[in-house]
Amino acid sequence: MTKVLVAYFSRSGTTEELAHQLAARLSAEIDVIRLPSPAYAGVVGYWRGIWHALRHHLPDVACQRDPADYALLVFGSPVWAGRLSAPVRAYLTRFAGHIGPIAAFWVSGSGLAYPALAREIEELTGRVPLATSSFSRREVLEGATGDKLDVLARDIRAHVS
Repeated sequence: MTKVLVAYFSRSGTTEELAHQLAARLSAEIDVIRLPSPAYAGVVGYWRGIWHALRHHLPDVACQRDPADYALLVFGSPVWAGRLSAPVRAYLTRFAGHIGPIAAFWVSGSGLAYPALAREIEELTGRVPLATSSFSRREVLEGATGDKLDVLARDIRAHVS
């Protein structure tokens, strides 16, 4: 299979869990989008994250891998106030001109599809995601994501094989 990178930001560990499961299904490498400080930890961090998402704030982020080195970037984000998390927005902004095809998944309280997220991703990257999927936090915590992850992995493989 073509070289695939799964990059993610996770405040609570929910998106991280999905990222690892998807990377295993795709035999992909994985990278964490990190912040230099725990800006979004705890209750105050939760509200700061929502404020940053609403204001389109771009925090400083770090990662270990360059997504330009991969044939496909799959990224995962929590949904904050109906938008991508600020760290993922910053990551996509930073690498927008250097990435190839993309796919995405996100985790929210509701698990809604959030069509606005697909538009936001396209605006940030100039690319329409080849595949997307949304998950609810509850699905992840209950371990009920297998079928949806299988479909997402199948859709991604169809574009890179």
